[in-house]
Amino acid sequence: MVDGQLIDELRPLNEVPLVTHLWHRTHPHTARLPAVMGTLWRDVSRERLALAVVNTTGVAQTFDVRVEPERWLKGNGPWCLYDLTPSGERPLRLPEDRRVRFGDLAPREIRVFMLAPQAAGWLGLH
Repeated sequence: MVDGQLIDELRPLNEVPLVTHLWHRTHPHTARLPAVMGTLWRDVSRERLALAVVNTTGVAQTFDVRVEPERWLKGNGPWCLYDLTPSGERPLRLPEDRRVRFGDLAPREIRVFMLAPQAAGWLGLH
């Protein structure tokens, strides 16, 4: 996510509650924001997408999005989805309808999924 491009926000398919947070921009004030927010990143080679989400609350939340890799990447698929963790990546199944479910996000959890062409194999993350 350092060498790449922020290309869009992730818009949830499920209902995400609004929560009040203390916002520290020019002066501290409260703001009503979604409990879970996410962004879509593309690497500089235009071959991989990162879906990054954060649960900003102290309770578990769910977050579902639909992703269109052909809209943002050079390739035409097939696509592989990976859950990126500090200990490495874990392959996930990308449903036919392209609905990506982040499931139960733990309180304050940040989760990143990577979408890459199946032919790429190695993600270049090691």
